[in-house]
Amino acid sequence: MRKLTGIVFAAAVMCLTGTAWAVDKDDDLKPDDSEHIGYDASALSPDQASEVESRFPEESKAVREALARHIAHANGRQLEAYLDDFLKERIRYPELERSYAERAMALEGLELTVKAVEFQKLTRTTATIHTRQISKYVDEKGVPRTDDVIISYRWIKDANDGVWRISFTERKRLTE
Repeated sequence: MRKLTGIVFAAAVMCLTGTAWAVDKDDDLKPDDSEHIGYDASALSPDQASEVESRFPEESKAVREALARHIAHANGRQLEAYLDDFLKERIRYPELERSYAERAMALEGLELTVKAVEFQKLTRTTATIHTRQISKYVDEKGVPRTDDVIISYRWIKDANDGVWRISFTERKRLTE
């Protein structure tokens, strides 16, 4: 079953809890399903990704800005702004999402860095991107940790206010 996190902090949270969890409405998709957004199943060549992005330059810029804001909200420990980055109607368990975000934001030294962004699909209202992200933090036992992950995001332009929001995420850990 697809491991959807619903929040970028999943790398840190999974280390804390030792379990994976899903918070969106698409957690029943299989990795070989056409809706699966995982990097391993659908990565494009760099030229193809650039072509996807170049077809909708304004939208690609807006999605990159939305991702940068999301990471800034996480690193700045701005819980409400961070939670507002998600499309509300796509969150299955809002209380669980908040709880995990609060725990992750409480981690000492938490710092998320995006190392790469690749557009898989892009339209005027939806985007699927793959990012390579590094999460650094100190776990609950005081051990410094670094997680290197591919996080695939599905973004939707909110019809209510025109803001790009995350509809779900999927992650693939590159480090153990």
